[in-house]
Amino acid sequence: MLSFTIGKLTYEDLASVVDLTEEASSIWQTLLDQAPSLTELELNQLHFTTEKLRNIPTQTINEATIWARAIYPMMVLAETDSIRAASEVPLTAKFPEFEIAGIADGVLGTLTGSRITAPFFVVFEAKRAIEGTDPIPQLYGELICAAYLNHRHFPQEPQTIFGAYTVADTWTFSRGQIRRSGDRVQVRFDVSREFRQVFEAEEILKLLKAILKANSFDQRATSQDDRTNAIE
Repeated sequence: MLSFTIGKLTYEDLASVVDLTEEASSIWQTLLDQAPSLTELELNQLHFTTEKLRNIPTQTINEATIWARAIYPMMVLAETDSIRAASEVPLTAKFPEFEIAGIADGVLGTLTGSRITAPFFVVFEAKRAIEGTDPIPQLYGELICAAYLNHRHFPQEPQTIFGAYTVADTWTFSRGQIRRSGDRVQVRFDVSREFRQVFEAEEILKLLKAILKANSFDQRATSQDDRTNAIE
């Protein structure tokens, strides 16, 4: 069995074990159009966070600082009564032919007692400078892991999963649709344009809220028929 670490994944690694398709999609504008309006409290909180960003060099400060000042606060603003943000969450997918494992920089997931559980929205924070590598295949690895874990709780197929990677305060979203076909895992990713948080904070928060709503985090239903074509 081949074994991959999320933080070191390349396109070549993924292509060796899954059938991968990438497309641009209009889904992101549709989600924005369907997003709930932000409340006055949310707008005030968003304004406070954004104004703090305007006075720092977001493209040059280190990842830990931008995560604390920009990315994680945005995730917290997207929380609901049953959905919470968390950092450093282990993710693992074990298929008969390969396995992927690693740590998600951030997730939005269902709060079960004191634990964050599936379903997950995942965020990958790209490394920069000398440690920088292509963040896209690494985000895809997280999405595959999250879909695998979500499937245990919600065995629909294809499994639809959302996530984003960030570079400084810039967000790029992706929707994955993942299913099993014979002895191969088939994955399709729809990728958004870039959203700069210092200028487009409202759009980012609306997208997060729309994704949580569209993915039915609070009310995902299961049925016995859905278990027929398991992706595990």
